Amino acid sequence: MLIDIIGATPADASNYSKIVLYNGEKIRINYKYRRAGKELLLFIHGLACTKESFDDAWKQKSLKKYSLLSVDLPGFGKSGRPKKFSYTLDDHAGVMFEFIRPTRFKKIHLIGHSMGGAIAILLAQKDPQRFLTIISVDGCLGGTNNAPQQQTTAPTFTEFTIKLKSRLEKAKGTPLEKGYRLWYEWSRFSDPIAFQKSDESLIKMTRSGKIAEVFFSLPMKKIYFYPQYDGMPAILSKASNVKTIQISNSGHFIMNDNPNEFYQKLAKEISQ
Repeated sequence: MLIDIIGATPADASNYSKIVLYNGEKIRINYKYRRAGKELLLFIHGLACTKESFDDAWKQKSLKKYSLLSVDLPGFGKSGRPKKFSYTLDDHAGVMFEFIRPTRFKKIHLIGHSMGGAIAILLAQKDPQRFLTIISVDGCLGGTNNAPQQQTTAPTFTEFTIKLKSRLEKAKGTPLEKGYRLWYEWSRFSDPIAFQKSDESLIKMTRSGKIAEVFFSLPMKKIYFYPQYDGMPAILSKASNVKTIQISNSGHFIMNDNPNEFYQKLAKEISQ
């Protein structure tokens, strides 16, 4: 295999775990993987989410020729909760860099949602020649749109869940319901410390302008998907080297609210 497999079970042969050594600490990373073509799509989830954010990718005929990989970041989903880990965006990107280092894929497309979009940017910066495309899915850049995810202060885990429950009730029966319902379920698998520290790092780095600065400077093809309901971040309005694509009938969780349109357009972009 192109990726060392540890803990694979016959009952669910697409899900695996792997030990990554990072800064002297062993971190168990849980991931979902399908080997198909020579090009790899690496999916990175957002804050309080899991690798299941991208489950619909495995169902899309337009992506059948691609190898697919989605991961649970440290402290989220079924990955380990390392006590000494900083949970900064830089270290999340560092773990992902070590995770994919052994792979032989020469053509990798990075797809990151929300916080995962910021982590994907930092990952791409570590070895720009290795990645063909970076796709930010309503990723955090530091600009603003109408989304509540563009926050300015880090809530505690309890505050997060209380506000989310309220938003779920308000969104009941609307097209946003699916994405936010899933988000609430995924948040149950988030370590509170991982959530708080990741969120604090995210706010600090986007507020400083570093994430946007790195994104605009990356040499590979750059695409930003944004939802119809929340709109496009203002910071992208004058970005000449980033292609922006709207996905209809979607909120922040674009790939869950309208998976067919999202993945069809994603497949079209990476094939060009």
